[in-house]
Amino acid sequence: MYYFMKFISLCLSYTNPQIKKIFAHMLATLSFKIFRVRRRLILSNLEKAFSSELSLTERTSIAYQSVYHFMLTVIEFVAARRGDLAANVSFEGEQYLTEALAQGSGVYILCCHMGNWETMGAAINKAFAPAHVVVKKVGSNSMNRFVCEQRELNGFRIIDRSGSSSANKLIKDTLKRKEIVGFVMDQSRPNEEKIPFFGHPAKTNSGLSILWRRNPVPLVPAHIERIAVDHHVVKFGPAIEPIRSKDIKQDLKQLTQRFNHEIENIIKQKPEQYFWFHNRWKV
Repeated sequence: MYYFMKFISLCLSYTNPQIKKIFAHMLATLSFKIFRVRRRLILSNLEKAFSSELSLTERTSIAYQSVYHFMLTVIEFVAARRGDLAANVSFEGEQYLTEALAQGSGVYILCCHMGNWETMGAAINKAFAPAHVVVKKVGSNSMNRFVCEQRELNGFRIIDRSGSSSANKLIKDTLKRKEIVGFVMDQSRPNEEKIPFFGHPAKTNSGLSILWRRNPVPLVPAHIERIAVDHHVVKFGPAIEPIRSKDIKQDLKQLTQRFNHEIENIIKQKPEQYFWFHNRWKV
């Protein structure tokens, strides 16, 4: 698989944006319309999020576009063998991140699976400060090897969360160096409390809330949107204010709910670019 992906990467690196776009639509059509991969789940997720706002036809259109944008994200990432994944990225609201970094204590970035999230990690790392994202293994060992090499080549730094104790130490060390730690926390996590997400209870990762209370450095929300093939904009929001009272359990719950709400607002801006494949409201 590793050498197969290296070959595909070589081939895609010589394609122009129009070819990438056509290829992404072909893959999206095969996946969503013919083989119907996770089609029911994607439509179910969109119904939970937008049933009162959008018709079935509108949700189905967004579902297809979501698959298309995911395929394009994969193509852009795999094709970036020259380290140029973040070559065409602009920024909005970058003052929020620079102000947070100026405090000299490191920064948390709250993000989600929107647009080409691999490009966002690479772009922030190159434009502002070393940025490390908490991730898990991707697929088989050979596939994970390819992904890790591609990330390293493009300046996407990772913190492996497979071992929680070592991951926590790496996060603390990163903050001590006044660098950035990114948290992608829009997926269901077992044994966590159910917190409303688009009005429906969802098991939500409270790890960022716990870490933030222990290490209260600035926390900035951010996401990336695709403008065109290989062209993106990263948008930052105002730093989120901490919550601290004597009731630690309630504080953590309120913080996690605030994070969910922030992610909801991000998704609503470009729902067709969000990754709806995940079973966010699993029982």
